[in-house]
Amino acid sequence: MTQERYGIRRFALLNTAGYSLGLFPLENPLSVYGANNLGKSASINALQFPILARMSDMSFGKYSLEQSRKFYFATDTSYILVEVALPHGPHVIGVAGRGPGGGFGHQFFAYQGELDLDHYQQGGTCLRQRELFKNLGQAGITAYELKPDELRRLLVGGHTSIPLDLTLIPLRSTSEQSLKTFRALFINLLHMREITAAKLKQLFLDAFEHSLRSGSVDYIAATEEAFRDVRRMEQDYQALVTAGPQIEALAAGVTQRDQLRGKLHRLSPLLDNLLGTWHDYADARKQELVIQAEHYRGEQDSLQNDQRGGTQELMRMEREISEIQRWLGELAVLKNRFALVDDVKVLEAQLLAAKDAHDELAGALAQSRQFSSEDLDERLRELEKRLKSVKQQLDHADNNSYSRLREEFSQADVDRLMRLFNGQLFSLPLGEKGIQLDDGDVWVKSLEAILDGFKGERF
Repeated sequence: MTQERYGIRRFALLNTAGYSLGLFPLENPLSVYGANNLGKSASINALQFPILARMSDMSFGKYSLEQSRKFYFATDTSYILVEVALPHGPHVIGVAGRGPGGGFGHQFFAYQGELDLDHYQQGGTCLRQRELFKNLGQAGITAYELKPDELRRLLVGGHTSIPLDLTLIPLRSTSEQSLKTFRALFINLLHMREITAAKLKQLFLDAFEHSLRSGSVDYIAATEEAFRDVRRMEQDYQALVTAGPQIEALAAGVTQRDQLRGKLHRLSPLLDNLLGTWHDYADARKQELVIQAEHYRGEQDSLQNDQRGGTQELMRMEREISEIQRWLGELAVLKNRFALVDDVKVLEAQLLAAKDAHDELAGALAQSRQFSSEDLDERLRELEKRLKSVKQQLDHADNNSYSRLREEFSQADVDRLMRLFNGQLFSLPLGEKGIQLDDGDVWVKSLEAILDGFKGERF
């Protein structure tokens, strides 16, 4: 049967030193190897927290204590855990990080029992310290928060108010000198920086040096125990002094809040009255605006109807304007065509003549059955002759003897001359192909002499 071995059984890192989870079994000799910057030294140095407790006793090489604290406790779910096997059963010593919100500080705790990592997570997520304690309590485990000095005393077998026995390092004396000797031995063996025969001999001589004083009385521990409550009260007092301005500010805020509550209580009836008045006004105004909206909506419909009527009337007027413009265009064409006609009677006379010719032709067509082909040919030649005469008159309508007479005589005189002479004479053109008039006014005087022969309408 093998002898039971006491000491550190397992060492675990959660969310710290670059590890999501690092579990190191220390029941037997363990070697850690790997490439540079993979966390070997960081994991070994982490053992200083649960064993030395005070950061002033720790050594992290080229890194300062502040840098190391931020490195190991970057979040509030960072944990450094050791499971120790003691004669009276296994215990767990832990260090919980507080993260940026807690100034990258840390809190020591301990409880009796084995290290079960399921207590530290839920749903695949690490728990914070408060949630961890709640989870441990549900499992029937009582965890205790420890101060660095309390943890140091518990580890070396000192007396504290914590009901746990964590005597992992049973020193002959709990004096400060003994603790310093243990610290030097632990750090040297942990880092293995000065492994020489002379150094090791000196360290072991210091460890086994017997003092003349009685080893049964630890004056430093007694003093610390006597003044522990005083120092705790002093720390509480300093904390209250530091928080004094915030407390005063909170007290002033509470006073101001009470004053505002009093003012609101005093103004509450007035506010209720004003609110009721406002609701009445709002309802009345809303009803008034609804009526106005209905009225304006009716006016809008009426205006839209008027607009549609106006649009239709405008379209009708545009059509009339287009018709008038077309008529004016035709009128302009007729004016250009009959610009030299001074009297409509000429056109009326021509129209009557055309009608007579039409009637004559119609009668002739009706009587054509009574004539022979020779008679019809003769009649046709006569009509062609008349047609030629009419075309000639039309061709010279603006340059014939009639128009020249109208320039010199009145319409009544021209009518007398037309009754006196052959009517075809007045349709002859002026010039070489018709009637040639002298440049002077001899012909005018000749016609005036003829007109003087008329007495009334008789010649």
